[in-house]
Amino acid sequence: MSFEMMCFLAVIVIGVGIRIYGWIQNNGGVQPKKAAKHAPYVPPSTPIPQPTAFNTSSLNVPPINNIGKPLTIQNWDRLTGMMVMVLGRRWIVTRAMHTLYGYECVFETAGIAHTINVHIYGDMYDSHRVSVFCKGKAALIDVNVCKDPNNLLHSIAVEFTDKFDIWN
Repeated sequence: MSFEMMCFLAVIVIGVGIRIYGWIQNNGGVQPKKAAKHAPYVPPSTPIPQPTAFNTSSLNVPPINNIGKPLTIQNWDRLTGMMVMVLGRRWIVTRAMHTLYGYECVFETAGIAHTINVHIYGDMYDSHRVSVFCKGKAALIDVNVCKDPNNLLHSIAVEFTDKFDIWN
């Protein structure tokens, strides 16, 4: 390679470098690193607010000492018309009511006139479990299961399978 050719390539490389430098300067340049932001100082005399009750999107559950809002299961009436299979039979929720003492739903099966009442009492719960009653049997169901009607029906069917046996 001749000396003239090497000078020509050097001029091209320097020109490209100058173009890149100019582009960087026109687009804000190289920014220095910013210092990390710190959380604001809270003086020790400022009281920190404490939660007074558990609150979920579908349930308002009071603290364990039962002071606060009563147990509320939203959309309870949507259970009406839903179906669950238990022991090979279709059981349909014919009524889902909010009663004076809590919640009640009624299951019926086609063909044979059998009715099963399931009760959830509003005062028989804590922040994690709900007491559910069916034909003299009680079961504890996780309070989060009550958020979804399908999960609630499935849990009731699993817990009380023996009560749905119409041949006993």
